[in-house]
Amino acid sequence: MNLWLALSGTLPALFLMWYVERHDAKRPEPRSLLRKTALFGGLATIPCIVIQVALSGGGKVAPSGAGEALFTAYVVAALTEESAKALCLYLAVWRHPAFDERFDGIVYGTRAGLGFALVENVGYLLGAHSLSGFLGIFIMRAVLAVPGHAIW
Repeated sequence: MNLWLALSGTLPALFLMWYVERHDAKRPEPRSLLRKTALFGGLATIPCIVIQVALSGGGKVAPSGAGEALFTAYVVAALTEESAKALCLYLAVWRHPAFDERFDGIVYGTRAGLGFALVENVGYLLGAHSLSGFLGIFIMRAVLAVPGHAIW
């Protein structure tokens, strides 16, 4: 697939970043800190890939039973990704003076998750082999995965 087409996968995450930031209008967070948190979230995909490949045995064989599928879903994917995003929050903003109210946790948490989703989305879209495959991946990830990364 075309790189420019795959980069359209950034749009759902960028839109949700704007949407959450818009709701923090009373005491907005510093833009530099928001960018730093999103960057940390995006960079967190790198160690997650390495850990997930190691935990899944190289990723060559799909899970064959319910136990393996549960392990893949909850340990390989969820535990590694959510831990990485929590670590992003800790490293980027936890002790920063701007992180001073409850809603800030939502703003920065969604920003880290959406930075992660942005990079992951482009990666999945680069793997599309046809336009119909691209559209299916784009729609499903825009509706499910990107908001999921923001929420979880």
